Amino acid sequence: MRNNQSEQNKRRSLKKNDAFTTLWAVAAVVSFFLLPLGLPLLIVCAARELTTMRRKNEVPLRFGLLSIAISLWMILFIGMASADADGIGKEGFMMLAPAYLQGIGFGLIASVLAGALNARDRRIDRCLYLIKTEHITALSLLADGSGLTEKQVVRALRTAIRLDELRDAQVDERLGEVVFEKSCWARQRAVCSSCGAELVVNFGQTLVCEYCGSALRPENRRRGA
Repeated sequence: MRNNQSEQNKRRSLKKNDAFTTLWAVAAVVSFFLLPLGLPLLIVCAARELTTMRRKNEVPLRFGLLSIAISLWMILFIGMASADADGIGKEGFMMLAPAYLQGIGFGLIASVLAGALNARDRRIDRCLYLIKTEHITALSLLADGSGLTEKQVVRALRTAIRLDELRDAQVDERLGEVVFEKSCWARQRAVCSSCGAELVVNFGQTLVCEYCGSALRPENRRRGA
């Protein structure tokens, strides 16, 4: 039953990705010929990109580079034609070449967007690695380990939570650490913040004391000084 559900989810995801790829293709074609008409589609695509991790979708970079390559080729072709004695001449070049600048404009926008999101998601991956593998939750230590500032760490983690890359967690800037509602590690020692009971929690277990209902704090997490 679970396998069937998993297969259905995969099919839905593939259909969504195919539809989104088609939307990027339409945006690229429309922008290539008339950029102002393509801008609303580009905005829709950009908004969709903000809700996914770049490692799952490289479509905008591909279409952006393709649009730039085709535009440059067409400008070069027109330039060669204008240089030919029987070609379109300089006036023809000045008339036709600017039209292909729209494709370059679209390509630059799409490429810059892809680059910015790649940088964002590299920051997220650095923080997630330190949390999930090294068991670090202190914001100061995450900043030191990732080479980011604490503000960048906070932004990256909040984005990860919004994108469902880090579940059942919140960033507590007052405490200076990431606080979890459920354990994201296996077999973790934890101490109740209220009654002092010592418990062992497993992956996915709610971090609530079974005796008094207060919050549990795993003992073997690395915290700042």
